[in-house]
Amino acid sequence: MKDVVPKTPIILREISYGEIRSVIPFIREMTEEKFVQFENRMTLRGDRCYVAWVEDAPAHYIWVRLKGSMHSGSAGVDFELSDNMAWFLDARTSDKFKGMGIYPTVFSSICKSLIEENRSVYCDVAATNKASLSGIHKTGFFRVMKIYRFGRFKLKIPSQLV
Repeated sequence: MKDVVPKTPIILREISYGEIRSVIPFIREMTEEKFVQFENRMTLRGDRCYVAWVEDAPAHYIWVRLKGSMHSGSAGVDFELSDNMAWFLDARTSDKFKGMGIYPTVFSSICKSLIEENRSVYCDVAATNKASLSGIHKTGFFRVMKIYRFGRFKLKIPSQLV
């Protein structure tokens, strides 16, 4: 895992259920439907939400799934996570903090922690999302598969990737 240094100091921590409604709106616009989706991620799925602060302002969030099923938006498939997997999903940097190196710094920091938990770490990024692809490559992620699909199917992650 590559050490990534942001252009500005950040503080990163996992937030609690009670902080979702007070912290996340500083990073992105939220509807009631989105609040409920985020709250369900934590209460029903056990996902973790990490937030990076620049000074006292929430600047970035990312969700990490450690168990259950995962939906690959770019591939349009669902699959089960194995016990030692972690999957990054739904990361967002506030517009006013973009370009400061926060995204790869957050990925790098959380990856180190998850690797210490003996987990393999994955993420799913659309090929058209150039900013996210740049951030994950700075962190040290590399592509393990490229998925093409026609119609509906279930994906089983090959054991050699886990």
